[in-house]
Amino acid sequence: MSLYLQLFLGAIRPRSFFLPCSAIILGCGMAAYEGIVDGGLFAGLLFITMLGQVVVNLASDYQRAFIIHASKRNDGAINKHQQLQGTMLRLILGLFVIFCIALGGLSFASTSVAPVSMTLMVVCCLLMLSVLRHKTRRGLPTDRFGQIASLSVMALLSGALPFLISHYLHTANLQAIDILIAVATSCLALMTWFSEQIMLRLSSHENMQISADDSPLVQSPPAIGNLLNAQTIVLVLAVVTTLSLIFAEQLPLLSLAFIFALPSLAATIITTRHLPDFDTAQSQMTKTGIASFSYWVLFTVGLMW
Repeated sequence: MSLYLQLFLGAIRPRSFFLPCSAIILGCGMAAYEGIVDGGLFAGLLFITMLGQVVVNLASDYQRAFIIHASKRNDGAINKHQQLQGTMLRLILGLFVIFCIALGGLSFASTSVAPVSMTLMVVCCLLMLSVLRHKTRRGLPTDRFGQIASLSVMALLSGALPFLISHYLHTANLQAIDILIAVATSCLALMTWFSEQIMLRLSSHENMQISADDSPLVQSPPAIGNLLNAQTIVLVLAVVTTLSLIFAEQLPLLSLAFIFALPSLAATIITTRHLPDFDTAQSQMTKTGIASFSYWVLFTVGLMW
C-alpha cells in the first residue's frame, strides 16, 4: 500500500463527518420541503463535504505531528520524518485542488454562473485554504484574536456554508429566513469546536503535569471552565434560533423532534465539567458530533413527515 493511500485512509475519521454532513442534510431537506428534490446533487454534495473534511483531518494530523510536537524530536527523528512531511503536504494540496474543482463543477452544473453560488463557492474554498495554511504552519491559537478567527471560520465551514450552498444549489434562491437557519447551524457547529479545544488543552495540561512531578491531575486549567460555559451559551442560542424559525415560518410541529437530541448535548457539557480529563473530553467530543448530527436529522425528518 502506497504512503499516499495510507495517509488518506488514516484521515478518514467518520466522527468528523457528522457536523458538516448534517448541514448538507438540513439544506437539502429544506429544499425538499419547498418541493425541490435532486438525489444526484445531494449525493455529490455529501461526497464533496466528506472529501473536504478528509483534507482538514489530514492537515490536523500534520499540525500535531510536525508543529505542535516538533520540539519533542531530536535531529535524527526530524530528518527521518522529512520525507513523510513532504508527502503529507503534497497530498493535502492535491486533495484541496480536487475539492475546489469538484465544488466548482457541481456549482456550475446546478446554477451555471450564478453570482451567489460562485460567491459561496469562492468563500468556502478561500476559508478552507486559510485553515490548511494555518494548520501546516502554526500550532494552536493562543491569542484572543486567533481564537475568535478560528471560531468564526469553524462556524462558517461546518455550519453556515454547507447549509447555504446545498440549499441554494437546489433552489437557486436565498431568503432572509435562510440566514436565520445558517446562524442556528453555526451555533451548533461551535459545540464541536469547543469540544476539540477542551480536548487539546486537557491533553497539554496532563502532559505538563506529568512531566513536572508525575503526580495525578488535581484540577483542570481555568480555560476549560470558560470553554464549557461557551458551549452552554451556543447551545442555548441554537435552540432559541431553531424554535424561532419553527414558529416564525409555521413549520410542522413535528420538526420539534430536534428536542430529543438536547439531553445528549447537555450531557456532554455536564460530564466534562465533572470529569475534566483527556479521555472524557475525547469521548464527549465524539458524542457532541453525533448528537449535533441527530439534532438536524430529527429536525429534517419532522419537517418532511
